[in-house]
Order: sequence, then structure tokens, then C-alpha cells
Amino acid sequence: MVMATMAVAGLLGLRWGLPSEERTRLLLPADRGRAIEQVIAQATTDTAEKLRTALVMPLAAGGPFDAGRTLAEDPVAHARVVRRFLTFSCDWDENTIVRALAFMRPGQLDFNPRTFQYGGLAIYPVGALIRLAMTLGLLPTRMDMPTFLADPEHPARLYLVGRLWMLVLTIVGLWAVWWAATQAHGPEIGLLSGILFALATPVNAWLVLLKPHLPAVGFVALSYGFASRALILGRPGQLVPAALASACAASLSPPAGLSILLPLAATIVLGGGVRVVARRGALAVAAAAALFCLFNPYYVLDLAGVRLEAHILRGLYPVRPSLASLVSIFWHQVANAVPLPLLVLAGVGVFAGQPVPRWFTGLVPAVFLASAVSTFGGRTDPSMVRFLLPALPFLAIWTAQGFRAVERRSRGLALATLAVGGLWTAGLDGFYHLDRLVASRGVPTEVRAARWFLDNVPVGAEVGLVREPNPRLVPPIQFGRYAVRKAMVAPRSGQWVVTTEPLPHLGGLDLAARFVEESGPVRLQPLSGAPSTAADPDLSEHAVTVMGVPLGLPLQLHQMPAYIFRKR
Repeated sequence: MVMATMAVAGLLGLRWGLPSEERTRLLLPADRGRAIEQVIAQATTDTAEKLRTALVMPLAAGGPFDAGRTLAEDPVAHARVVRRFLTFSCDWDENTIVRALAFMRPGQLDFNPRTFQYGGLAIYPVGALIRLAMTLGLLPTRMDMPTFLADPEHPARLYLVGRLWMLVLTIVGLWAVWWAATQAHGPEIGLLSGILFALATPVNAWLVLLKPHLPAVGFVALSYGFASRALILGRPGQLVPAALASACAASLSPPAGLSILLPLAATIVLGGGVRVVARRGALAVAAAAALFCLFNPYYVLDLAGVRLEAHILRGLYPVRPSLASLVSIFWHQVANAVPLPLLVLAGVGVFAGQPVPRWFTGLVPAVFLASAVSTFGGRTDPSMVRFLLPALPFLAIWTAQGFRAVERRSRGLALATLAVGGLWTAGLDGFYHLDRLVASRGVPTEVRAARWFLDNVPVGAEVGLVREPNPRLVPPIQFGRYAVRKAMVAPRSGQWVVTTEPLPHLGGLDLAARFVEESGPVRLQPLSGAPSTAADPDLSEHAVTVMGVPLGLPLQLHQMPAYIFRKR
């Protein structure tokens, strides 16, 4: 029932933030054909090398625009910006898999995705499903740039196909968490763990997203379940399925492959002598490596590409472990994603008795926490918790164990703590589902903001943008109609300023219009004095509230808030 409910919720909100006819109409002038010709011409002049870098970091407008010229004065930058709105969803990471597939040339037997931050199990099945959609007539059989841009529904359906695949994997992952917890801790803990995992805020925030971090979690849980069976039942044969599950996790999100430590640790615990342990460990590693190479052949065939991407990612996440980073991760990521009452129960559950060693259950959370402490650098961006998602099933298990432990002493206290935590997370979950549903089937904030802008801002007006223009951070306004500049170059240079942030710190501006969901008991509430160091200010400058009570910073916004300021 839980799996069916989550599947229906995901399907209802599947279309949020996708390219659409409405977005295109708001973005492009009456001479739409000429504008699309410019976009196509610019796309053909971008070299493969430049686009390859864009698989890791989306193409910036670049050039004179960053130096202060307007978009109207820089047709190259304008074409690139328009291309983003025509082809990107409102979560720019989703475009990674679409661009990876665009690089492939199946007719020439070239299946190199040229990106390695996502695994082949996240990329190749999406490509196969797109080919099936072409066969069924749901997508055009020719997907060159002119065909791709002829109808906004074409790029939208590419994302829909990928989101469906990730949704299926996530729903299977819900079952996997229940199964693994049942194998390791019994049916009662398994059932409660599965329900808690399904209620978890990150699961509901990222339920429908073309990114592999959440789907990989289910395979991490499977690895734990098989490795636990090996320990409890004394069956070393279960170590190979555990290793294969880890390989599947790595084939979605490569860091999740660290879960291979589970079958290796179980091999040591089972014992039997050095030779036996070495042989079992080697067999597990060999099985995992073989399956990983099957799903990800270009990790071996394109080592230069792997090194290039590793170099870029190393610059994004330098290794700087610190106590401040640990505190930041707990407060801004973990405690924001899992309500404090449930974290208290999880803390109790860590010390509860269980069939497998306590350290074994804590192995994956400890490894990923250590990795985050080393690479996050104290970031306050709440969405960074996606890199800690493999720890989520274990938090659910500890919470279930903590509930049972407290219940034995005080049933009322246990039920009250679980109820408060459950209602807290249900409030956050409600925001995500309602927000996604309105963004999918209603009129989202970015569309309303663009309509207002078109009706109220005169042609030729100077407009400042606080962030790089893309569907996540800027409404789809007709950039060539105005003198658009980046406000971060000259913060008060424009007559109008468009931003996803409330901007209480900028003087000389009056708020002309704002588009933030504030209807109903669950809403997005702008904050004052919010942290300004987060990677995504549109998240950190707002809080999810229920009846005016703040429950936490959002992990995902399906409708982008928009604030339009006018110079006094």
C-alpha cells in the first residue's frame, strides 16, 4: 500500500518544471522561428570539448555578458540563455543524463556517455526507453536540434521518460529497505523502518527527479540485507548478491559503491582463516567489478574522460575536514531532513540490541558522514544532504529500534515522540507533494511571474538579474525585449531586479511583485536574516511552514519563488 501510494503521488507530479509551450511563448517574441534559428546556429558552433565540460557544469552565458553588456547586445550569450530555457528543466542537474545521451552515436556504436558522475544504470536504460518511445510514436524518430526545438513537448518527454525510470527504481527501493530491515532485524522493525523511510523528507522531496542519488539507496539497502543474512544465517553465499547490489548502487551513483564495504566486512566477521576470508572477499569484489564494468564499460575504455571529470569534481569538493563542517552537516543537512524527535529515537536505537553487530549497521552512515565532513567544507545548502542519502535507511532502522526500546519503558512517551516526528515530516512531505502537483498541473510561480513581467515592465527597461539566467533561478522573460544585465556585476544598475531571494539587504529598491506559494496551511515562507553562504539562496532564504510554524528549509523547490524589485 505504501509503495502504491508513493507511485501514484509521483505520477501525479511527474511534469513539474519541464519545457512547455507556455514557457516558450513567454520566452520568445513573435518572431519565434528566427530566435530558434539563432539557438540552433549557436549549438552547432559549440565544440564537443566545450560541451563535454558542460556535462559537469552547465554552459555559462560567458563572454561580454559577464563583463556588463546586455543580452540584447550579445547574441551569442542570448542564444545560449534561450537554449537553456528551451531544453532544461527547473533542476539543472536533470539535463546531465539528457546531454550524456545526446553525445552517443548508436549508429557508429559509440555509447560513451562522456560523463561519469552518474552511472550506466542511470543513463543506458533511459536511452533504451527513449528509443522505445520513438518506436511507439511518442517521440520523433529524428532527434536533431531543429526537430528537438520544433515542439516543446519533445524535450519534455525526454525528461518524462527518465523520471519514470527513476520513479520505478525509487519505488523498488522502498521495498528493498523494508526487505533488508526485515532480514537483519525482524518483521516488526522491518515494517516500521519501511514506513519511516517512505515518510522521510528527502524521499518525498526527490521522488520525481531525473537524478540517481535516491534510487541508489535501495540497492545499498539490498546489500545490507544480503550481508546481514550472511552473518545471521552463516551463509557466505549471500555475500555475492550483497556485492552485486553494491555494484548496482555504484552504477547509479558511483559514491554509493562504497557500500561494497558491507559484504567485505561480513566476510571478515564470518572468519574461517586468512585464506578463506581472502578468497570470499576476492570473489565478492570480482563479482561487483564484473557487473559494474558491464553497466559502465567507459570507466575502463575512457580513462582520460574519468580523469577529466574527477579533476573538475575535485575542484568543486576539495578535501577539508573540520569540526565546523561536521556541525554544519548535522544542523543544516541531517537535522533539516530528519525531524529532531526522530533523530532522538534514532540516537536511542544506535545502542539497542540487534542480531548483527552495531558497528555493522553503522558502517555505511559512518563512511558517508566522514566523506561529507571531508568535502562539504561547512556548506549550509540543505540540498547537500543528497550525498548522505545512503545513510537514510539506517537512520530509519535506528529510529524503529529506538521506538521499540523506549516503548518497553514508556509506551506513551514512545508513541508521542514518534507521532510528533511523524507529523513534522508529514507536514514537509505535504509541501513537496502539493508544490509539485501545482507545478505539474496548475500555473507555477515562474509562469505567473513571467506573465506579470510581460504586462508591467516596458520594452527596453534596464533589468538586473542576481543569478545566471536559467529556468531554476529566473522566470522565462523575453530577454531580448529588455536591457538585461547581471545584477551581481552592478547590483543597483537596473530599473528592475529579478531574483528568487527576498533581498532585504539591498536599499533603493521597492518590492513590485512577488510570487511565492502562501496559500493553505502548508506554504513556503520567506525568511529575514537567512544565511547567505548557501549554494542555492532560493532554498536558504525560505522555510516550509505549517500554520505559520517553520518546519525547516526546503530540500527541493518545484515552483521557483520570484521577487521583482523596482528602483525607487
